[in-house]
Amino acid sequence: MLILLLLQATAQGVAERDLFDLTEALAGSWNNTEAVYFAGELGDEPPPHMSLHVHADNDGTINLSNGQRWTLVARDGGLQAEARQGLHQCSFRVDRTGDVFFLAPLESGCPMFATENPTIMVTAREMAWPGVGTLYPADIYSCWVSRQRPDGSWTFDADIELSEGTYHQMDAIPGLPPVGIKLRHVRWPYGRNRDSQVLYIHETEDEPAVSYVWGEPDAPRLAVNLRWVQVSCTRN
Repeated sequence: MLILLLLQATAQGVAERDLFDLTEALAGSWNNTEAVYFAGELGDEPPPHMSLHVHADNDGTINLSNGQRWTLVARDGGLQAEARQGLHQCSFRVDRTGDVFFLAPLESGCPMFATENPTIMVTAREMAWPGVGTLYPADIYSCWVSRQRPDGSWTFDADIELSEGTYHQMDAIPGLPPVGIKLRHVRWPYGRNRDSQVLYIHETEDEPAVSYVWGEPDAPRLAVNLRWVQVSCTRN
């Protein structure tokens, strides 16, 4: 009897640890922006674009920006996820292999997903979403921009939060050229090019970049000086 109780307590402890780790892995912003971009460049049918923000609490409550709400529960020595969206509800079994989590439906025909038997795969660096493909976490940087005035002095705008795939247009200043900045985490699906974190400098979003600088995908900082404008972005 004592051994059985110890085994049950150990299993419950493992499930609670998995709940914490999965919650931590899910939290943040995710998208498949690069996959959509490169599919178009290659002439392939692009997957549906998905941008997902996940807010996760330590109690196992997870709110997704697509309207879904998950509740992670440590039950019977294992971990389960109860998912709701509007009037729909589905239950998932959560399995773990190393740092990879698999959420598989306990019953077929979950109406919250387009596929019949959706399985979600989650790690800290990627998420496989049914009917969409792989989502990647959107890296977030804090940036500042400085523009040179005609008299040689410089403006300074700080605390500009920029996440992967987003564009920010600076406020117009009379007498100065327009400036916009954009971040991309380029994940090459072909060739010998290395994945990179790229900072682009634009005048306007619908015009080609006037310049760009790149670094490693996990670059802690990206910066560029074009004489008339300086930009620096630091990973949050």
